[in-house]
Amino acid sequence: MKLFLCISFFFIFFIPYGYAATLVVVKDRVNVRQEPDLESPILVRLNSGQRLEEIQKIGRWHEVQPQGITQIKGWIFGSLVMPLEEYEEQESKGGGLSVASFGQVVLSEAELNSFLSLLDAPTRRKAALDLDFLKNMVREEVVRKKIIQEAVASGFDKLPRIVRFMERARTQALADHFLSEQAQAADDFPSDQEIKRLYELNKEKYTDPQRVHVSQIFIHVPADLGEEQRETLRVKAQKVSDLARFDGSDFAALASDYSEHMATAQAGGDLGWVEEGAMAAGMRQILAGMEINSVSTPYRSGQGWHVFKLMNREDAFVRPLEDVSTEIREELRRRKMIENRDLYLRNIIEKDEVFLDEGVIPKMR
Repeated sequence: MKLFLCISFFFIFFIPYGYAATLVVVKDRVNVRQEPDLESPILVRLNSGQRLEEIQKIGRWHEVQPQGITQIKGWIFGSLVMPLEEYEEQESKGGGLSVASFGQVVLSEAELNSFLSLLDAPTRRKAALDLDFLKNMVREEVVRKKIIQEAVASGFDKLPRIVRFMERARTQALADHFLSEQAQAADDFPSDQEIKRLYELNKEKYTDPQRVHVSQIFIHVPADLGEEQRETLRVKAQKVSDLARFDGSDFAALASDYSEHMATAQAGGDLGWVEEGAMAAGMRQILAGMEINSVSTPYRSGQGWHVFKLMNREDAFVRPLEDVSTEIREELRRRKMIENRDLYLRNIIEKDEVFLDEGVIPKMR
């Protein structure tokens, strides 16, 4: 049975009245569109208390933490093809829409929302950014539901050892989530001043290194070649370099004809942007002395000869505070949660001493 996916994410935007909006996105019925439809009634609904300009940037939803809840940030995965009234009518009947099916087993929208709400923040972000990853999770979830139904139907859940395992899992989840709640940082933490202080103390961490945009023509030199054959390839590399350095020469065409680096030859030899720290010392030294659009003399690496063309260069750049404030905020909240967790455990332990019966425990081995 063809699996179709209707994704309904709940995005909570911070506004004075805590307004919550529902985004309905249907996939596999229409072509994916990266840009949001500004006429969508759902987006109009999202706009309540917040400007559309704030939520439409490159089709990306902002990540906020109202009331301590981290919400999903991600791309819009499709177009709204169901009228808002129809969606709300189906939602009012309970369970919402069918998201996936496996034989006679159906996974409802409400079940999917419940499942997504239990994911940790990194997994939620990945699910929001990677549609295939989300689809695989939905497939696994509907299969899991099928397995559970068969296990219950067979009475497997009533076996004494399974009952004990389930009880242990229940109490462990209770302890873990209770401890997590005790460790939560306050909603207003960190302050803008604390974010700025960490930024100023760690500017090197938020500095993008110098990088260059490079194309190359590569001539492979096998390790087992004799001296004469090696010299022939050196002469070939020099010839290619000379051709590429002529005024009006087409480096991309030469790369297509001569380069033996299959991954880039058909792309005109384009290696893309390379950070300075990722380059071999010899390559870094050659490129450092080149001007933009110039071509190098042949450079010998352990694999062969390289002829480089410097397409562009960007100096090291310190990202502004506004670009990294969310990253810093998450880091400070993570630290605070670890601190709160340790403090809670220390207070618990200090209230009483853990007693171990040294006479009984060794016999349990």
